[in-house]
Amino acid sequence: MRKYIFLTIPILALIVVSAPRAHASFNGYTYQRTITVSSTLVAPSGTSLSSFPIEVSSTLSDMKSVANGGTIQNLSTSTVSGITVPDDLIFSTSTTCNATSSWEIEKYVSSTGEIEAWVNNGALSSSTGLTFYECYANSSITTFQASTTKVWDSNYIGVYHFPSSNGYGLKDSTANNNNLANNATSTSVAGQIDGGAAFNGSSYLTATLNIGIGVVNTIEGWLNSTVNNAQDYMAMLEGGAEALTGQNNGSSIGADCFFGSAFVCNGSAFTTGQWYQFANTRNGSAASGYIMYINGNPVQVTTRASTDGTSTTLFIGANTSAGSKWNGNLDEIRVSNIVRSQDWIKTGYNNGINPSNFLAISNAVSGAATPPTRRIGHGIIRPNR
Repeated sequence: MRKYIFLTIPILALIVVSAPRAHASFNGYTYQRTITVSSTLVAPSGTSLSSFPIEVSSTLSDMKSVANGGTIQNLSTSTVSGITVPDDLIFSTSTTCNATSSWEIEKYVSSTGEIEAWVNNGALSSSTGLTFYECYANSSITTFQASTTKVWDSNYIGVYHFPSSNGYGLKDSTANNNNLANNATSTSVAGQIDGGAAFNGSSYLTATLNIGIGVVNTIEGWLNSTVNNAQDYMAMLEGGAEALTGQNNGSSIGADCFFGSAFVCNGSAFTTGQWYQFANTRNGSAASGYIMYINGNPVQVTTRASTDGTSTTLFIGANTSAGSKWNGNLDEIRVSNIVRSQDWIKTGYNNGINPSNFLAISNAVSGAATPPTRRIGHGIIRPNR
C-alpha cells in the first residue's frame, strides 16, 4: 500500500503598496494648466511688445476654494486692493513652475472659481506668441504670491481697475501710489473688465500725481457713453495730454475736439450703451500732437503745438476746471509718460474685448502620480521611493 506524504507549502500573497505623491516637476503645486496666447492677435505690424500686461479671464471649478469644492487651499486679503485672493496660485514661464511671472489679481470669487488677473511675462511677439503656465493647489503656501506693482512697467504713472469685489476700488496698481479721490460721488458699475466707474454728469475723479508727467504721454481706457453731449471729457492731465470725447453732431468720438469756438472732431462713430476702447497719445510735436485711437485704430490726428508744461493732476470724467463732465461709464484708465504704439494699443483691445479668444487655457494636468513598483523579494512588491 502506497503512502502519500502531503507537504503544506505556504503561498505568499503579493502585497502592493502605492500612494500618490506630489509631482516634483510642478514645484509642490498639484495642478498645472498651459496658457497659450494667439500670435495672430498680437502686435499687428510685427513688433515685440516688452513687458506687456496680459489679461487672463476664466471661471474654472477647480479654482474654487476647498471649502467650495475646489482645490485652492488657502486664501488671504490683498494689501493692495483689499480683495480676497488665492495664496496657492502662481503664474510661471516655466513648465516646472519655478520661474514666477509678475501678476495681479483684479477679481477672485472663491465660490465659483472666477479669476480676472493681469500677468506680465516679458516680451510678447506676433511671430512666436507666448506660452506660460498657471500652477495651483499647494497647502504649504499660506501667503499671497503676486507682485502687483511689477506687472506695470516704469512708464506707467497710474493704473486704475475700479474693482467691484471690495466696494469701489480707486487705488493705483503701480508703485507710484497715485490713488484717486472721489468728487461728487462717482459710483461703482459693471465695467468692460470686472468693475468700472459710473459718472452722472456731475461726478468726477482726481489724483495728485507723485510723479509729474510732461507733454509726451498716453491716456487709455474703456468708455461707455450714455448721453450724446457735444463736449464730454473722459480724462485729462492738467497742463499735459488730453483725452477728450466730443460728439460731433451727437455721433462721433474724437481727440481734443474743441479749440476756441470751433469743433475739430472728426473721430469715430459710436453707439450709446456700448463699450469702446480709447487711447489718446501726445508726442510733443505740433505736426501731429495728438492721435486718438478707438478700438485700436487711429481715428484722428490733431495738429497742436505742445506748449503745456508738466502735469501734476489727473482728472477722470471731467476737464481740468472740473467742467464738461462725463455722462456714462469708464474702466481700466491708464496713464503713461511715453507714447504707446499702435501695436500696443491694438493688442490691448484684442485682449480686452475677448480674453477667451486672445488666449487658450488647457485642461488641468495633475501633479499627483502613483510611482512605479519594484519587486524586492518574497513576492512583495513595493513602490520606488
